Amino acid sequence: MSPKVWLLTGCSSGFGRFLARAALKSGDKVVATARDPKKIDALKALGAATLALDVYDTEENIQKAVADANAAYGRIDILVNNSVYILEGTVEDSRYVTLKGHTVFYLLFWSVYYQKDFLNLDPPQE
Repeated sequence: MSPKVWLLTGCSSGFGRFLARAALKSGDKVVATARDPKKIDALKALGAATLALDVYDTEENIQKAVADANAAYGRIDILVNNSVYILEGTVEDSRYVTLKGHTVFYLLFWSVYYQKDFLNLDPPQE
């Protein structure tokens, strides 16, 4: 069985880094992403292709990351959207606009929206 190709976002620490290392250890191929690619140099040393990707970036830069991710191994078999947004403080002390606003919307909507591009999925035709 040929190795699977993983695309993982948010690999600079925590779950993303752990999952990337586990996939590499199992013999699969990994495209690891982070806002700052220097923070994933250790994954690159283990054999992962690494890319800068920030879900808050311009559409042009995100589309470039899409193209680069697909070009790394010619396909993406498994996509793990591990992007996170950390809300510092308690919900009670946070401003309503922070909870409802731009940042949360971008993370929850646009990061999911771009998944179709990473997987080369076209929207359904009517």
